[in-house]
Amino acid sequence: MRKIFKSEIFQKVSALIIFANFAQSIVEAQLIGARDNDPSRDGIQDVFERVNTAVALIFLVELTINAYGYWFQPFIRNPWSWLDMFVVATSLLALGPLRIPTSVIRFMRAIRIIRLFNR
Repeated sequence: MRKIFKSEIFQKVSALIIFANFAQSIVEAQLIGARDNDPSRDGIQDVFERVNTAVALIFLVELTINAYGYWFQPFIRNPWSWLDMFVVATSLLALGPLRIPTSVIRFMRAIRIIRLFNR
């Protein structure tokens, strides 16, 4: 699993997903904020919620591959792993019974962009 996680293609695809999610967050903030009184907002918001669910699951798979590949000590000792765990846990909690504001989720995912510069 470590070879998969460290592979150039895996890292590039992960970076692409992180950047795409960041761009999607910007578009979502603009469209949802601009349509406060628009009835078509519900349809757009539904699309964004589905995308956010898919991204949260993709990030969970990435985190699982990273954790399994590095196993316990190297994974836990890496501060970027802690950031990833926090972002993924927050994203998953937002999908469930906790209704965490989407602005918080967007901010947490945007922080992951910083991580890309460490790769």
